[in-house]
Amino acid sequence: LFSSCEEVIEIDLNEGDSKIVIEGGLTDQANGCKIKISKSISFDKPNEFPTVDNASVTITDQDGNIYSLESSESGVYSNTELVGQYNKKYFLKATIEGKTYEAFSTMPDSVLLDSIQINEMAFFGNSTKLVDLFLQDPIDQENYYKFIPYVNGKKFDNLEILDDQFTNGLPVDYSIFFQDYELVLGDSVGIEVWNIDKGVYNYFNSLADIIDGGGQTAAPANPNTNLSNGALGYFSAHAISSRGILVE
Repeated sequence: LFSSCEEVIEIDLNEGDSKIVIEGGLTDQANGCKIKISKSISFDKPNEFPTVDNASVTITDQDGNIYSLESSESGVYSNTELVGQYNKKYFLKATIEGKTYEAFSTMPDSVLLDSIQINEMAFFGNSTKLVDLFLQDPIDQENYYKFIPYVNGKKFDNLEILDDQFTNGLPVDYSIFFQDYELVLGDSVGIEVWNIDKGVYNYFNSLADIIDGGGQTAAPANPNTNLSNGALGYFSAHAISSRGILVE
């Protein structure tokens, strides 16, 4: 009396529209103004992001001074003369294929990296080397940090960020592990500290949430960008402090 059947369902995988991706900004260092522009790709495409080479890119400071960024390599725009100033707001404008994308960021005061150390920690019966960095958080302001590790001149992709919600005005001791690399004698280790504003911190914090979640949500969201008009990425005006050490 009962019958059953199987229906073949063809799922239309929505590749989604390609979006503009803007990453970079300016720093308080010489030759520190650089913007990379590319386009997003579908999940089933090779991990090769097409660059955008025909953009018009400017940065304007809060006093109305306008700085043009010129193409320095494929998809990269830079200005070798623009050096950011603390507590000053900067506005990005990028016009790409007739569409304009904008963002702003305020450069915080520089918080100096006091020192870094190489230490060892026991982990599941094994000993692994890690890098401890030390700095003094100022008490009179909110601070947001991004830490960039290097080993033998190679930049690592660790997403290391921190705010001072629980360390305001206190000494900060932060540890960095290298998941896919074991530090050995003779390695040269460098750490950059980026002093970023809240908007840029929110971008990297939401990106960390997506990475930690493994993208397993039903409808994973994009990171919280400070860019307009549907662009992905971030624009940052940040101060940099750095130190290096040799593994002995």
